[in-house]
Amino acid sequence: MSGFDLDKAIMKFAQQFVEMMSNDNNDEELADPSKWVKHKDDKENIKRAIDHFFYARKVRYVELKSVTAGELKSSEKATEFIEKGNKQFKKENSWKDSLELYTQGVMHAPPNSHALARAYANRSAALSDGGLYDDVILDIGRALEIGYPDDLKPKLWMRRAMCSLLLNRTLNPDAQKDLVDASNLLAELNSNDNEYVNEIMNKKLSTISSMKTPHEKIDYEIFLPKIVKENTKLMGVTDAVELQYSEKYGRQVVATRDIKAGEAIYVHKAYASIIESTVAHKYCWHCSKQVWAGVPCHQCVSVIYCNEKCRDEAWQEYHDIECLIIPQFIRLKGVVDLGTAGPLALKITAKVFKEAGSLEKLKEKIDELNTKQGDNITKCFSGDVFDSMKYEAVYSLSRLAKIEILSSASVFILFCFAANTEIFGKKYGEIDKFEKNKWMIFMGALIMRHLDICISNSKRDYMKDEDRKEVIRGTEMFPFFSLINNNCDPNVVDYHSGNVSAMITLQQIKKGEQIFISYQPPYWSSSPRERKASLLKYFNFDCDCTACKNEWDVQSINSFPSGELDLPLSIKKKLDYFQDKSNLGQSVTATSTVINYLQKISLSMELMNLHQEDMEYPTQEMMELKLITTSLYKNCTL
Repeated sequence: MSGFDLDKAIMKFAQQFVEMMSNDNNDEELADPSKWVKHKDDKENIKRAIDHFFYARKVRYVELKSVTAGELKSSEKATEFIEKGNKQFKKENSWKDSLELYTQGVMHAPPNSHALARAYANRSAALSDGGLYDDVILDIGRALEIGYPDDLKPKLWMRRAMCSLLLNRTLNPDAQKDLVDASNLLAELNSNDNEYVNEIMNKKLSTISSMKTPHEKIDYEIFLPKIVKENTKLMGVTDAVELQYSEKYGRQVVATRDIKAGEAIYVHKAYASIIESTVAHKYCWHCSKQVWAGVPCHQCVSVIYCNEKCRDEAWQEYHDIECLIIPQFIRLKGVVDLGTAGPLALKITAKVFKEAGSLEKLKEKIDELNTKQGDNITKCFSGDVFDSMKYEAVYSLSRLAKIEILSSASVFILFCFAANTEIFGKKYGEIDKFEKNKWMIFMGALIMRHLDICISNSKRDYMKDEDRKEVIRGTEMFPFFSLINNNCDPNVVDYHSGNVSAMITLQQIKKGEQIFISYQPPYWSSSPRERKASLLKYFNFDCDCTACKNEWDVQSINSFPSGELDLPLSIKKKLDYFQDKSNLGQSVTATSTVINYLQKISLSMELMNLHQEDMEYPTQEMMELKLITTSLYKNCTL
């Protein structure tokens, strides 16, 4: 309809959504089973929930239309970010700030536009100031491929040649060609005034002496441990554990042999992950790795990718479905906050739909899972194995036996699918027509289940900001991680690099003992009252672990017994690494720091094993070692 104001319509819808959310908070509703309304006819209940949401509150989206790529991308908006980046770039030591602004320009620029080429070219200058010369070469290549003004090409060619020289310490054929091309074009643009051309070339090339040494990028995957022998039943898991079931804990992961401190229990990619919108320009939407010279989605302005490969994989696996919905989630943030569960549930729904290929096949898959025979363990298996990359593992995490009512959040996401995608056969702009679609109830129930899974099983991903404070980078779904039960004195530490997570033992674990993580901050970072209240509120159980029974906190460590060991000389020499604990808060930014951290982690584990061989857990020394190891892993996370 001509004259339709999408922003106004969405904000009006959001305000009314807020009114209802004030009485119907989706997170609390899902987290507390006592608040779920149960009726005899499930289909009628789901239909009634939608009626209540859209009609009782008089929220009619009659004119809602999906946002097209052309409406999302804007050369004008991209130019605004580029100009802001230019102003920032003139300031001293401001390459990081200008880099972020140029990246926003990259994200907002239409595909193959002059604005996109300009954003890449200008970003290459910021990257050059940061010594990120590999990324400079990538961005210049992208700018030239799109099409860059002839009078500005020589500057890019010379910049690329100098970066290549700094990286390779010699002028390779590509760099030589760049200099020749720059010289020839400058001569052509300046009436073959060779003296003037030589002056420009020499002036530019003389600045190479003031350029930074190449920035040393750290591959944080180096901190990911290797599984010595993989389990034949649990993919990505050590053969030292097995999945069991008990009345008290439900599914649990138990040691099948004695496990030493420092052993890898689990190393696996996330089934799905999202990046927090506030840092979406810094991390790849697909692999979660840090991005310096990212490439944008062709349609939306909401995500960035580390390279074209990640962008193409994401589009094939899920992003073509979620692409037009994510901007609405971000636009409503602050007015309606669906938390991290909403976007993650959206991605999981999009992914499983793409895996199935159609609604018909998806329903067949869900029906099969609902009627699957087996015990409490094998029901979550794919064939005869547990595979965290298979949807069966995700689906089995739901607490809901069946969906009997929809939450407000699930109805909202359901309609976002209907209004912005064609998974229902077409895009629906009118609620009453959408309600007649036969797939509405099926998909509404599935989204509700995914929200429930995400709220109770997703894992927050933290990073350190510029001030070394912990902030949320994103949220991930690791099905195996969700099988590990809680103990406020955990015996494993979690480490992640990108969207890959690992579990490493902090102490020796005897055969028959359970593997434990801490759902909330462990006892050394929280008071007994705080963590018990939090576990009861968010996970619906009263914790009776040893730390809670004995009301441990960080001060309790001093009350544990202490014992000195007669350490081997080789270990005593290594202990010099622990004499100064002040560097535990430093970030890992160079190879020397990586080596230092790896040595400290190895020594900490070695000391823990020596202590546990001679003394009974816990002692002051053992707890100190656990805290040190946890801190080391936290500070090498990116």
